[in-house]
Amino acid sequence: MGTVKPRRDETMWRRATSPLQRLSEDKAAPAAKAEQRVRWNSSYSDLEYTKPENHDACPPVSRCTLNLSQMESHSDYRNGDMDGTQGHKSGSTSQTADRALTVLRALLDAGHPLSLTEIARRCGLPVSTTHRLLGSLRHQNLARQFPETSKYTLGLGLLEYGYAILNNLDVREHATASLTALNRATRETVHLAILDGFDLVYIDRRDSEHGIRVHTSIGRRGTPHTTGVGKALLAFLPDTDLERYLSQPLARKTSRSITDPEALREELRITRDRGYALDDGEDKDHVRCVAAPILGPAGLPLAAISVSVPDSRFTITELLTLVPQVLEHTQTLSRGIGFNPAPDGRFS
Repeated sequence: MGTVKPRRDETMWRRATSPLQRLSEDKAAPAAKAEQRVRWNSSYSDLEYTKPENHDACPPVSRCTLNLSQMESHSDYRNGDMDGTQGHKSGSTSQTADRALTVLRALLDAGHPLSLTEIARRCGLPVSTTHRLLGSLRHQNLARQFPETSKYTLGLGLLEYGYAILNNLDVREHATASLTALNRATRETVHLAILDGFDLVYIDRRDSEHGIRVHTSIGRRGTPHTTGVGKALLAFLPDTDLERYLSQPLARKTSRSITDPEALREELRITRDRGYALDDGEDKDHVRCVAAPILGPAGLPLAAISVSVPDSRFTITELLTLVPQVLEHTQTLSRGIGFNPAPDGRFS
């Protein structure tokens, strides 16, 4: 008795369709026969049937969840990634990560809670996709939802990442390029200083190329209220911290030092409003400087940069010509750390 060969159209059908498609379409076939068809290639194995949330909206084929990475590897080869380094899994994972970050950015830029539809519209994503992404972000505490309004905002879990970055931030390294660039542009001495409690500490310096120049040793401690860098830092402290500083005796360094608390409070208010501080011989006789703060994500001062000059070379009016250059660098550094200025662009 001769062997019965399959018809040509049946053979083509078996080659043209995937095992999953044949499995879906052949619902009447016994389980053993279906399993045999699925296992025609050892790359496909262990299919687990799961019922998705939107069961009725899913096509039959998408009700199969593949458990083994072999399936994804095989898909990579069929999609042209012969080395297996780029494929369906990495592409979809990258897209999901990008979309999740887009959702976080929308919540950040809004500045207030948003509804699901608002977030989807801002991100240009389907509502269903946005809802799924928000569910994952909420699970990781990166987003939270208000029960009374069902609106979403950023989650407190993001603070962990922010604090970790700030704790590992080397502000000196962060400011290195700006210190050098400012020094070359002005040809004057440039300082970087921070607050240690209520002490001012100089942590980096670029020297002037002039023979007569201002010199301050790295590591030197000073009084904040008599220096440009110190006033730039004090002006952006929280009110409670500033009041604590003003409640203590204010040392006099020169005849120009501000030692009256009310006068200093007014000087710091002006400094905050304009975004930079001036020192006109208040810490050292015959030395002037202009300074501005480097602000962190919460608007608190992390450090300050100053350009210091002898009064024999710069009048106070000439000193003001250096303000735009100082602000350009400190504001760029602040943005790089994560500080967002006010909508009108003000850094105060």
